[in-house]
Amino acid sequence: MDRRKELDLALFPGYVFVRMALASRLRVLQLPGVVRLVSFHGQLAAFPAEEIAALQDRLSRGLKIEPRPYLRAGRRVQVRSGPMPCAPKTLPGGALDRPDPAFQ
Repeated sequence: MDRRKELDLALFPGYVFVRMALASRLRVLQLPGVVRLVSFHGQLAAFPAEEIAALQDRLSRGLKIEPRPYLRAGRRVQVRSGPMPCAPKTLPGGALDRPDPAFQ
């Protein structure tokens, strides 16, 4: 067959971003389907509001954002352009063993 199909896939599969007070952790963890809150070295991971706004802006303008399927924990990466440029850093372990947003 020479049929093509385009699929929409989740950019962050298995994740839901929440804005909450630290005191609400237990309430959030008791919600159906919540397994855990993402943390590094015992500290809750915070996704900066500016980065969420940049993602929302990019998506609302219809710009293409794709996961990079071959990134693994421990690999050095640097976001060189786009809404979330950063200095080179090492990907932490755990959840990032799955496809991750456009790191170069």
